[in-house]
Amino acid sequence: MHMLTTWKLKFSTTKTVSAVFHLNNKEAKCEPKVNYNNKTLPFCSEPKYLGVTLEEVAHVSPRTPRSYFVKS
Repeated sequence: MHMLTTWKLKFSTTKTVSAVFHLNNKEAKCEPKVNYNNKTLPFCSEPKYLGVTLEEVAHVSPRTPRSYFVKS
């Protein structure tokens, strides 16, 4: 959390979720328990960032278009 103090940012536990992104399907299904200031952050398998829904598993090939990795 050093970057928060460096950039004078405030961490919001009500707006923050934990997520796992991995290329291996089995490892992407784990749900870690993340705590900050004695509060557990909720887990979300498909979190949204700036209105874009991120998927937990990415299937990559040389011909995969970039739009495949995000849902709108």
